[in-house]
Amino acid sequence: MYAATIAGVGARLVRVEVHRGRGLPRLTIVGLAGGAVRESVERIQAACAAIDLPLRPRRTTVNLAPADVRKQGAGLDLPIALGLLAADGRFPADALADTLCMGELSLDARVRAVAGVLPALLQARRAGLRRALVPAANGAEAAAVRDIEAAVVEHLEQAVAWARGEATLPAAEPAQRAQEPAPPAVDLAQVRGHALARRALEIAAAGGHHLLM
Repeated sequence: MYAATIAGVGARLVRVEVHRGRGLPRLTIVGLAGGAVRESVERIQAACAAIDLPLRPRRTTVNLAPADVRKQGAGLDLPIALGLLAADGRFPADALADTLCMGELSLDARVRAVAGVLPALLQARRAGLRRALVPAANGAEAAAVRDIEAAVVEHLEQAVAWARGEATLPAAEPAQRAQEPAPPAVDLAQVRGHALARRALEIAAAGGHHLLM
């Protein structure tokens, strides 16, 4: 599974790898993870518990490759959470192969919007990925990228059901084009001068009178 981190005005793809081993229960994120990424551990554990899929207490290492690129932002919450759940056997590990995932998790497992979806999907397309999972609030941004199948998700539970093959997710749709405003009505206030003629027109219009000018 892939995530993305913003680098300047572009994005770098990040491969999310999860290892569950023996030893004292501990969850460690390695690979130059920034503060927001390290804090994701608490958000992810709360979100998984909120959907009745608590993470099993085992010694766990999450590797964000490449290790020499600094990872920033909360957009890695969703891919890390899905990687951990796959490692727990909650759904097949290959269900999200060659898929880009982005999204911040709230404590109640809702998926919040993140920055950088457009450059991330452009980079994913260049890398040959064909699927993406993004927050519903970023759907219009994701729909702007052609040749990649982007689905939107509002809740972690929806993403898990999708990975299990039990549900489908709506496709990202472009933003509705705003209707052009109606041309402004002609108003006598726009007429400069001609005070007597304007007053005559106003009286004629108000009373329904005939007027000869």
